[in-house]
Amino acid sequence: MFSNKNKKGEAFLKSLSNDLQKEFIGMKGFSLTNLKYIRKFYLFYKKSQQAVDQSDYIFSIP
Repeated sequence: MFSNKNKKGEAFLKSLSNDLQKEFIGMKGFSLTNLKYIRKFYLFYKKSQQAVDQSDYIFSIP
């Protein structure tokens, strides 16, 4: 069901979450779930920004 790439990504996010929580003791927001939300937001923003850039180019043609 899950590819090897997905397993590595999940392991990376778990490790990153643990490292951030150890480095920034007392700060919140570095849970595995939150890092997944941050990634989803980034991918959505990146995709929508590309669409905006393309539409700006299309509408700027005289």
